[in-house]
Amino acid sequence: MKKLISILFVSAILSACNKSSTPSCTDGKQNQNETGVDCGGVCKSCPSCVDGIQNQGETGVDCGGPCPACATCSDGIQNQGEAGIDCGGPCKKCSIIYNKTGVYGDNAFKKDTLIASQGVNYSLQAEIPDGSTLKVIMKNNNSGTSNIWAYSVGTVVGWAVQSYDSNNNQQIFSALNKGNCDLQLVFLGSGIATIEFYENGAQTPTRIKKVVWN
Repeated sequence: MKKLISILFVSAILSACNKSSTPSCTDGKQNQNETGVDCGGVCKSCPSCVDGIQNQGETGVDCGGPCPACATCSDGIQNQGEAGIDCGGPCKKCSIIYNKTGVYGDNAFKKDTLIASQGVNYSLQAEIPDGSTLKVIMKNNNSGTSNIWAYSVGTVVGWAVQSYDSNNNQQIFSALNKGNCDLQLVFLGSGIATIEFYENGAQTPTRIKKVVWN
């Protein structure tokens, strides 16, 4: 009887050992054609940098940790739905560009102070990036309406231009949409004007400049 019990005990131990040594997807070993420890092959897929899941120590979905660095608004790359490099989309709005010259000559919007000449053609030019807005108010510092400015209707691109407001001595130019805005402008007589820029919906001017002409 003791001999039989002994045999059964040994058999049980051997059976347990055999069971514990059977490869599985939870044994902490890379076996049974797995491509990683307990993953791949007959097991579930191994975590990767393209599985659409934030796992394996990633700081974002499929980025950071063992994967490529996550896109940011300061990585110097146009990615993650940005309209420009590190701007637009999830980042801050891209800057509006005022080139030195436009189609019709020196850009009246570019310099902080413009010394202009009457009768000479100037441009009112701005490049509006996706998602940005711009309104410009030109305020005449002269009295009356003889020493002001005039624009050529046929040259207007991208601007909505309001009629000159003689009560407030000003005129408003609003960018219609993204892209290039330009028009031909000439200054009449001699005078001084203040130009206020309202970028991206600002309620107070984001920039102010002066124009002097004679």
